[in-house]
Amino acid sequence: MLNAVLTFSATCSKNEDKIIADIFKNYNRYVLPFPPNNRSVLVEFGMSLVLIVNVVGEKLPKADKATNATKPLSSSDFSLYLTTAI
Repeated sequence: MLNAVLTFSATCSKNEDKIIADIFKNYNRYVLPFPPNNRSVLVEFGMSLVLIVNVVGEKLPKADKATNATKPLSSSDFSLYLTTAI
């Protein structure tokens, strides 16, 4: 029984290797998965200023008593370019 399991496992491994090799046959790791850079890319992110408040000395907006949440801070910068380090 153990021999059958090991043989089956080895056979699956070869098949998996063939599938992976076939899938990534024409893969180019330097091609980026988004539109050309003449089109805009919308990037959204958030941050928390809780630890910076004590250093700067400014207070965050008052929290809403019902939800205990502060007003989110937002900014738009359309000159950002999305780059990746490979």
